[in-house]
Amino acid sequence: MPEWWAEEFGPDYAVFLEASTDPAKTEAEARGCISLLGLKEGDRVLDLGCGFGRHAKALAQYGIKAVGVDFSPALLKRARELAGEGLAPEYVRASMHQLPFAGAFDAVISIYTSFGYFEDPAENRRTIEEAARALHPGGHLLLDTASPVPLYAQPDTNKWMEAGSLTVCEEGHFDIATGRNKARIKWYRDGRWYNFFHEEYLYAPSHLAELAETSRLEVVGIYSGLSGESLTPESARNILVAKKPS
Repeated sequence: MPEWWAEEFGPDYAVFLEASTDPAKTEAEARGCISLLGLKEGDRVLDLGCGFGRHAKALAQYGIKAVGVDFSPALLKRARELAGEGLAPEYVRASMHQLPFAGAFDAVISIYTSFGYFEDPAENRRTIEEAARALHPGGHLLLDTASPVPLYAQPDTNKWMEAGSLTVCEEGHFDIATGRNKARIKWYRDGRWYNFFHEEYLYAPSHLAELAETSRLEVVGIYSGLSGESLTPESARNILVAKKPS
């Protein structure tokens, strides 16, 4: 039976993802990555789970040589359509736990909880190992994931929110025993309702650090935002920064 992500990230999701994201936020996130990782013009950056290429494209505007990897043909098609000319990113179809790169990048980034998708936790661990393998010595990994910590007190989610040009309903449940989060997102567009299912493991900061260290990376820090904010019990996100030893 295929993993859920092999089927859910189709053309409808590509439309949703583009419509629900704020270009100004994407630009701020790209600047945050540059600041946290000390990136400079000419550096090579791999964007894991790049979606329609919003972060890869934003980084390329700063002279960074960005390569985006995703498994979804629909998302990669849209990324290439939006790439533009000049310092346009390169896009590659691959699974993040089987990367066709070794020692090739100054940084690997994964933004917006594109980690933890595999049902087998060993495959999620392998994703970190593959990211480490793709780095050259001295390179950095930046992993941005949703934090499970606030969900221990409130594991069920049922909320309406504005996301870009869409009004979105999210219904979800976090399994405290397994660390597995399941959610269904519904949105209305062009006279009809759409929905999207996602499921992933959410890792506490200490667990992320352990995954990095067992992948032979040195943890630089774990933050609550891309501006380097400190973690609190209410932090909605974990931003892991780790370095491959020189």
